[in-house]
Amino acid sequence: MSRVLIAIILITCLISAVIWYEKSGSEDEPLASAQLSENLKKYSKSSFNPEIRVHLTRRRSISLKIQSAYEIRSIKSQKLLSSGKKLSQTAIKHSRNKLWIGETKYESKGIEISVSKSPAIWVNDHCYHGKIRLYSKSNGRVEIVNVVPMRNYIASVTDSEMPGNFPFEARAAQAIIARTYALYQMEQASKNSSFDLYSSTRSQKYLGYQYRDKRGRLLAGESPSSRKISEQTAGMVCTHRGDLFCTYYSAVCGGKSDEGKTVFKDAAPPLKSVVCEWCRDARYFQWNASMDRVTFNRALLKFLRKKGMKLRVIQSIKSGASLDYFTVSDGKKSIKIKTRELKPYLLSAHLLSPKYFVQAGSQKVHFKGFGHGHCVGFCQWGSRGLAKAGKCTEAILQFYYPGSQLVNLTGNTEIASRK
Repeated sequence: MSRVLIAIILITCLISAVIWYEKSGSEDEPLASAQLSENLKKYSKSSFNPEIRVHLTRRRSISLKIQSAYEIRSIKSQKLLSSGKKLSQTAIKHSRNKLWIGETKYESKGIEISVSKSPAIWVNDHCYHGKIRLYSKSNGRVEIVNVVPMRNYIASVTDSEMPGNFPFEARAAQAIIARTYALYQMEQASKNSSFDLYSSTRSQKYLGYQYRDKRGRLLAGESPSSRKISEQTAGMVCTHRGDLFCTYYSAVCGGKSDEGKTVFKDAAPPLKSVVCEWCRDARYFQWNASMDRVTFNRALLKFLRKKGMKLRVIQSIKSGASLDYFTVSDGKKSIKIKTRELKPYLLSAHLLSPKYFVQAGSQKVHFKGFGHGHCVGFCQWGSRGLAKAGKCTEAILQFYYPGSQLVNLTGNTEIASRK
């Protein structure tokens, strides 16, 4: 064999090896650098841990307990109003734009409680890191906001949103999208807003440091595992064209996530519809529900009136070729009903997602549905399946947010391992 032929073979092998490495190494390689927008560059610090304002509750009366030395200041002027070593459980009340903590009156529409050692502040049955702000609202309610460091917040959201026995890669992905979602909401909050997001699934679930359930049991709102994941992914966010986007997610997509722009006005291009076979182990991958036919007809007619459409009677109901719609008819004309739009009118049926078939009987209407939640973006149970199949965190995020980039605002270029 000539030297020229040997050289050609060696060069060909080398090129093939490089191509194979680039393709196969994409799931485990360090985070690719991405051009950040000017808006995001302000977060690019090695000590990334901004504070986020979480709306906890808005009620007429709330209980407060402080287990550490504390100070209470006016939010507007930062003037010291009072201080103490501890505060036993007492009621917070509102009266004529004034706040009362127990028998102490505060002539301020907004006060902030800080502690010498955190976590130490209990609001109702939840204990929180950081500071607590109380606002006297004109509707007679007291608004409670937790000002908490991002790392503590993400540690709690990770456990609040995803089971602790899910694989590391899935939980790390959950932490990253929770952080991205939180930062995005911080950027979107108006200047006059007193908070950035809610502690419920209206935004993302946040239980705090610990809490008591309805049976009085003391439960953890975060764990050593979630704290470790929060630290190891600190600063990591999903971006599109150098900026944050709203990383919507739900529990179970039911086999296929929905196109983001058909559901949310602020949906970014990475929120595409993705076929997902990885959430089949979920309890609510497929579910069944039913409701009384008379109640269903009443709700359906109300929906049609709201939409400016009319039917004399509902004579027949037929499911469509997909989960997105079904057809109703009065015998003369037919109307196509989008299942997602009708779902809010069927509250008594307790439908778990907007993806369902409808089968109408003479007495009952039966639903065969798929998924749990709004079914847009990241699928939590799907991420579990992908992680069990050996996919890394970055690959999981790319699967559910195609075209997005994973970057670290701290400058660290590697995703920490599970160890």
